[in-house]
Amino acid sequence: MPIDFNWQSGDEQGQWEVLAESQRRARQRRVPRWLGYALLAVVVLAAAGSYLVVRQRYQQAHQQMLFQIQGVVDLEAEAYAQGDVDLFLDQQDEGAPDWYSLQQERIQADCPPGTPLSARCTPVLPAQVVEIDLRQDVAWVEVIEDDPPLRRARFYRQTALGWKHTAPQLSFWGRAVELRYGSLTFRYHERDQPHVSALVDHIANNFYQTCGQIGCPSDRTFEVNFAVDSLLSTETVPSFQDPQWILPSPWLSGLPVSGEWSADQLEALAYAMARGLAAQALYAAPGQPLDLVQRALTSEYAAWRATGRRDVAPLLDHIVDRRGEVVLPSLFRWLQDQQPHTLGALLRHWLDYPASQLSAQHFQELLQIEHDALRIGQRDTFVLLQEDQPLWTVQQSSFYERAGEALRSVAGPLPPIEVKSVRVSRGRALVTLREPLVNVRGEAAQSLGQYVFFVLGQEGWQHSSIGQAMYWRVPLSQVQRAPSLPRPSTERSVTSITYASIEPHSQVEAWADAFHARYPAIQVEILDMSDVLAYPDDDLAGENDSILYLYQLLAYQGTLMSDVIDLPAFSEWSLYGLARDLTPFLEADGALLRDFYPGLLRACQQDGKTWALPARGYPLLFFYDKGAFDDAGLPYPQAGWSEADFLDIARQLALEDDEVRRYGFLNRSGYPIGRVFVEAQAGSLVDSSQGAPAPRLDTPEVMQAVGWYAGLALQERVMPNPFEWLSARDQRAFAGRMWNVSQRAQAAMWVEEAAAWRRDGGDEHVGVVPFPVTAHPGSPWWFEAYTISAESAHPEESWLWVRYLTARGAEDERSNDAHLLPARRSVAEASGVWSEWDAEIAGAIEAAIENAWSYRLDTCTLALETAIESIWAGASVEAALDQAQAQLTGEQR
Repeated sequence: MPIDFNWQSGDEQGQWEVLAESQRRARQRRVPRWLGYALLAVVVLAAAGSYLVVRQRYQQAHQQMLFQIQGVVDLEAEAYAQGDVDLFLDQQDEGAPDWYSLQQERIQADCPPGTPLSARCTPVLPAQVVEIDLRQDVAWVEVIEDDPPLRRARFYRQTALGWKHTAPQLSFWGRAVELRYGSLTFRYHERDQPHVSALVDHIANNFYQTCGQIGCPSDRTFEVNFAVDSLLSTETVPSFQDPQWILPSPWLSGLPVSGEWSADQLEALAYAMARGLAAQALYAAPGQPLDLVQRALTSEYAAWRATGRRDVAPLLDHIVDRRGEVVLPSLFRWLQDQQPHTLGALLRHWLDYPASQLSAQHFQELLQIEHDALRIGQRDTFVLLQEDQPLWTVQQSSFYERAGEALRSVAGPLPPIEVKSVRVSRGRALVTLREPLVNVRGEAAQSLGQYVFFVLGQEGWQHSSIGQAMYWRVPLSQVQRAPSLPRPSTERSVTSITYASIEPHSQVEAWADAFHARYPAIQVEILDMSDVLAYPDDDLAGENDSILYLYQLLAYQGTLMSDVIDLPAFSEWSLYGLARDLTPFLEADGALLRDFYPGLLRACQQDGKTWALPARGYPLLFFYDKGAFDDAGLPYPQAGWSEADFLDIARQLALEDDEVRRYGFLNRSGYPIGRVFVEAQAGSLVDSSQGAPAPRLDTPEVMQAVGWYAGLALQERVMPNPFEWLSARDQRAFAGRMWNVSQRAQAAMWVEEAAAWRRDGGDEHVGVVPFPVTAHPGSPWWFEAYTISAESAHPEESWLWVRYLTARGAEDERSNDAHLLPARRSVAEASGVWSEWDAEIAGAIEAAIENAWSYRLDTCTLALETAIESIWAGASVEAALDQAQAQLTGEQR
C-alpha cells in the first residue's frame, strides 16, 4: 500500500499548518520520450498553421479594405475634378452631419484661382493610400497626395453602403500638450509632437527677432495652436484670431514625405508669422481692417523677414536704403498712429517725395517699385501704385497674375526702367520712357508703347490707363511697340481664344456655343469692347477727333487683349503692326476665297495685304430726283457713268434764284465723303507698301483731286459751302454741320445709305445709281469686318473663328436686314437678302460691289476733311494740305 507524508509546522499552543504533502504512487508503465516530442511537434505545427491561416486571412481582408478605400479615394477626386455633385456626395458619410454639410459646400463652392484656402475651398486631390489602421468601424488612413508629395491623414467609416469619407477622429491625435516658450504658448497633440518640434523653434526665433525690429506689446502673450478641428484646410499659413494663431495639424496640412520640413515651407511659415505679428501691431481697434498702405508694408516686411533679402520689399528697400534699418520701429509707429495712410503721405514723410516734385527720377522710381512688386509678387504694393478706377483695377488685377508669372519665367535680369521726360498738366502726367513697359499677351497694356500715364489723386501720383492718351493726344503712329510676353500655359486640352466684340453679349454667346459644338477643341472667351479701355469721360466732349482717337485706342488695346476683334473704323492707318495679314489663310482656302464677292474682299486689302475679313456691309449710293431730270430734259444716270458725267449733270441741275436754291449735288449720308472722291481720282492717301503707313496728302495728284472736290462748292457751286451758312466762329464738327445743311437744302442728286431706299418705302419719283466709275475704286461701303491680332498665340484657331463669323446666315436676324449684304455669296443667297430689293436698287448694289471702297474713319480722313474745310473757309489748297500732311507726318516721327 502507498505511504503518505504530511509536512506540518506548529507552535506551543498546538496550531499547525500543512507545508507539503506527498504520496507514494504505485508503479506505472513508462511513456516513450520520443512520443512526447512528436506530440509537441504536432501542436507547434498546428499552431503555426493556424497562425499562417489567420495571417493570410487578415492580409486578404486588409488588402480588400485597402482596395475598397482606394476606390472611394479615386472616385472622390474624379467627381471633384468633373464637378459631379451626386457622385462626390455618394462617397461622403451622411452619418456625420457637419462633415456632410461641409462637403456639400466644398463640391459646389466657387473658388477661383488665387482664392485663399479654407475648408470649403480646399481641393480634393488624387491620393495613394499607404497605411490603414482600423479602429472599430473607422479606418485611420494615411495617404500621399499633392506635388511635391505630402503625407496626410484621412478617415473612412464602414457603413451598410460601403466605405464613406468621414470627419477627422479626435482620438487619432491623442492627448493635448502645452509648451510655454517665454511669451509664446504652443498647443498641440501627441500625434503631432514629432513633427512640430522644428516648427516650434522656427516660430519662436522669428517671433523674437520680429519683435526686436518693429516692437511688440510687452504685456501681451501669444498662443500658437496646431488645431485638429480644421476639418479640411491644407493651408500651412496661420490664421490670426487675437491672441491665438491657428495652424492646422501637420497631419491635415501635410507632412513632408522626406520627414523634414522644406526650406520653402519654413519660409512660408516665417512670412505668415511675421506678417501676422506686424499686422497685429498695427491694429488700431479690434476688427478694424488695415488700409492698403499698411497691408503693403506689412507684406513687404514679412517677405524681408522670411527670406533675409531686402530686394523682395521694394518700398521698404527704398526707405531703408535712405534711412537705415533703425527707421523700422519709427515707421511702424507712424503706420499705427497716422490716419489716413496714403501713398502720397508715405512718399512725402519717408522718401521726401512731395506731390509737387515732378522730376523724371521720381516717376522712374515709382515705376521701378511697381515693376519690382510685379516681378517678386508684392500684390498690395503693386495695387497701391495704381489709379483707383473700376475697370483699370480689374484689368490690373488680371495683369498682376499673368505678368508676374510671365516675368518670373524670363531667364536673366530685365533692363531697368529709364524715364526720358515728364509733362504735367491739370493733375495728369505724361511720362516718356527709353523703352516700353513689358506687355503680356491677352492683357491690357500698362503703357502705350514708350508712353506711361499718371494721375494725381488722394493717394498721390498713381499709374493710370492708356486711355489717358485721349487727354494728351499721343500720336499713335509714334508708339514704339514692345514685344509681348506669352501668357503662361494652362496645359488645357481645349485651346481658348478671346474675342473682343461690340455685339450684344447674349448673341455672341450663342455664336460661341455653336462654334464650340463644331470645334470642341476650341473655346471662345468673350470680351466686351466696353471692358477694353478705361478712359477719362470728361475729355471726350463728343468731338469727332476724340471719337476717332478713341476708336484707334480701342484698336490698339483690343488687339493686345484679344485674338480676334470686330471694331468699326479699321484702316491701314490704325491697324499697322496690330493686325495679322490674312492673305496666307485665304490663299490656302480656295473655296472660301471664291465664295467672297471679289470687290468686297478687295476693299479690305491694301498693298497686297488683307487687313480684315468682311462679313456684312452696306453701300452709300447716289439718289436722284427724276422730276428734276425730266424738267431739264436729261437722261437718268446709269451704272458706269463717269465723274465728268456727274459734274456735267450737277451743273445743269443746279438752280439759284430769288425764291429757291436747288443744288446739283448734296451729301445726306452723315459721313464725310471727301476722301471717297479724292481717292477715286488719286488713289490711296496712305502708302503702306514700304512698311509703316506714310501719308501722301501733299502729292500733286492728291492736291489736284482735292482742288476738284473743294471746287464743287467754290467754283462750280453745285454743292453747299457750309461756311456760307454758319458763323465763322464755329469752325468745328464738319459732319454735324453738313448734316444740318443737308436737311435744309434741296438737291437734284444726293448721297445716302442704301438702307434709305427701304426705310422710306421706295419712291417712284426717286432713282438710284452707284457712284461714278473712276480710275480707282470709289463706291463707299461700311463693313462689319473681323481681324486677327498680330499678338495672337493661336492664329489657326482664330482663323476658324473668323471664318465662322463670316458664315453666319439665315439664323442671324441681322443678316436678313435689307441694308446688310453678306460678303459671301453662299450666305447672301441663303439669307434671301437679294429678294428684299427691287431690280433698280439691286442693280445699283451689284455695280457698287465691283467698285467697292472701304469707308475709313481714321485720323487721315479727319486731316483731309479739316483741310477741305480750310479751303472752303478761304485757305489755298497747297497750304491746307501741307498743314494736314505736317499733322500726319508729325504722328509718324
